[in-house]
Amino acid sequence: MAPSQWSEPKLGGYDWRADHAVIRDGELVLSVSERASGQVQTQAAASGATEALWEVDVTLPSMRDGLIAAPLWTFNAKTFDEIDFEVVGRNGLQLTLWTAVDGKHTAVWSDTVIRGDLSGRRFRLAIAYEAGRRVRFFVDGAVVADVTPEDTPLGFPSTVQKPYFDLWVANGLDPGWAGKWRPLSRGESLRMRVHGYRAGPLPPA
Repeated sequence: MAPSQWSEPKLGGYDWRADHAVIRDGELVLSVSERASGQVQTQAAASGATEALWEVDVTLPSMRDGLIAAPLWTFNAKTFDEIDFEVVGRNGLQLTLWTAVDGKHTAVWSDTVIRGDLSGRRFRLAIAYEAGRRVRFFVDGAVVADVTPEDTPLGFPSTVQKPYFDLWVANGLDPGWAGKWRPLSRGESLRMRVHGYRAGPLPPA
């Protein structure tokens, strides 16, 4: 795994910084402070797959409007295929599938499966991916969504996926999605703890 160090101009200066993704007491800690976010990505050669189960054990931070906790999501930068677990502000846990539609990165399916403020909650989250055929989302061992191409007529993820772990700020994005972000005080930070991660074969159908 490697911490990210890059910027996304549309987020108004909230860059991903390597010092906001650290191992502490054997756990991965991702943090957001004023003008900085934390992200870790797995190494492509070891983690990219077209069939796999990816699972994390995570404790969410204190959520606030505009904060996005993405304890597990997958992406292929070349094809725009993406599979997301995202805790969106204080709105709850949202699942989303993305792919390229007419060359544009497009959300083709989404559902909010747990609603409300999830501050401090601990979850075991998993994605079971079968490229081009099926995506299953698990929360604490239970299937909360089972999505196939029939559910997504505009397209479906069908290429190699690589896992990411992310805590970021939706500054500059539509506040109707995550709420309006209000800057943190100097020295203030928000932290998400990843207690464990594993990648393995698909679970039984």
